[in-house]
Amino acid sequence: HGVPVLSVVLFLQPRGNAPQSPYIRKLGPMTVATWHFQSIEVYKLRGRDILNGGLIGLLPLVPFMADRSLEMIEEAAITIKEQVLNEKQFQTLEGMLAVFGTRFFDGEAIHPIMRRLGMSFEIMAESPLFQDWMNAAEAKGEAKGEAKGEAKGMRELVRRSLELRFGSLDQLTIDAIHVASDDTLVAITLQIATASLDEIRAQLAQPSAIDTGTDTPSQPQRER
Repeated sequence: HGVPVLSVVLFLQPRGNAPQSPYIRKLGPMTVATWHFQSIEVYKLRGRDILNGGLIGLLPLVPFMADRSLEMIEEAAITIKEQVLNEKQFQTLEGMLAVFGTRFFDGEAIHPIMRRLGMSFEIMAESPLFQDWMNAAEAKGEAKGEAKGEAKGMRELVRRSLELRFGSLDQLTIDAIHVASDDTLVAITLQIATASLDEIRAQLAQPSAIDTGTDTPSQPQRER
C-alpha cells in the first residue's frame, strides 16, 4: 500500500493498434478511475537486445520478437539453463520457451533443442506452469456445455504437447485429435508425459474417442 506501481501491458502479436495510456473509466460525465500504463509491443522488439541485456525473465518471449530464429531460441534456452539456478523457475522458463517456439517453428525443430539441453518432456511436464495448463484442460473437459473455443483450445494443447514430445505428427493422428471427444482429450492430457505415441494413437482410435455431436464434421478436417 502506498508504493508506486508501474503497469505494463505486453502485446505479443500485432492485433491493430496498441492502446495508449491512460485508460479512463467514467460513470456518466464523472471520471471515476484513471489507469496509466506502458504498452510494449513485443513483436517489435529484438531478441538479440533481450539476450545481450540479460533480461532472463523475457527470454521465453523471444519467439514472438522481430528477429526470431531457431538459433536464437536455442541460445535463449542455453542462457536460461546456465543462469537460472532455481529448478522450478528453470522448468517454467524453458517450458514457456518451448511452447512459444512451436507457435512459429515446427515442433520437430524445437524438440531436438530441448533434448540437446537435457530438457526432457517429463521434466517439463513437472513444471508448475505446465501443471496449471493440464489442470485447466482437465477442468474444461469436465465442464458441461464447453464452448467451441475452449474445445479448440484443448485440441490445440494436446496436439502441441504431443509434437513437443514426439516431433511432427502424421496426418491420421492430427485428424483423430480433431474429432476426439472431450473425455478422450482429457485422458490424453493426463498421460502425455508417460504414454508412448502408439498408446496414445490406440486411445484415439477407440470408439469413445469419436465425438458424435452435430458440430463435428463427418470427415476429419485439419484446422487452419
